[in-house]
Amino acid sequence: MPMTRRLNYANVTATLALFFAMSGGALAANHYLINNTKQINPKVLRALKGKTGPTGPAGLRGLQGPVGPAGPKGKTGTVNTSKARPFAWGQVREDASLRPHSASLITVTHPEKGLYCLLLSGSPEQSELEGTSVTLAGTTPQAVFPRVTNGQGADCAGEHQPAVAVRFYNSSSTPQDARFSFIVP
Repeated sequence: MPMTRRLNYANVTATLALFFAMSGGALAANHYLINNTKQINPKVLRALKGKTGPTGPAGLRGLQGPVGPAGPKGKTGTVNTSKARPFAWGQVREDASLRPHSASLITVTHPEKGLYCLLLSGSPEQSELEGTSVTLAGTTPQAVFPRVTNGQGADCAGEHQPAVAVRFYNSSSTPQDARFSFIVP
């Protein structure tokens, strides 16, 4: 018949006594080492006292995670065109057709050779019209000279107002069609 062991008072007391004896010895050894530090490496001493050493170098960066979903679309803003600068800008071909241009340019008419009438929306100030700048685009067979008027003369008199008139002349003062860019400040 096998022998079964039962927990009894004697067995439990003996086990607890052994546990306390061993842990007491460990505590005594730890206390001895901490108080007699002359022969102990400082790193070991810090570890025994529970202090941490200097921080090591940073590890390698992990892989980038997947891109998250796009956020909600923001509200559409409005543009205050009443004082937006420049007032108008654009590019005009020789036949008065438009290339990129601002919304304040309604259209360009070409009533005669060398004359372009830039028809504008809104109410530009006189100083803006007078400050219009014209730059030739592309090549021309002869030297071409622009002359800009503010639309108050007879150049674009029959056109919608406000308008800026741009005339081009060649070196012999003959009207000349041209490609150009303009800006009304």
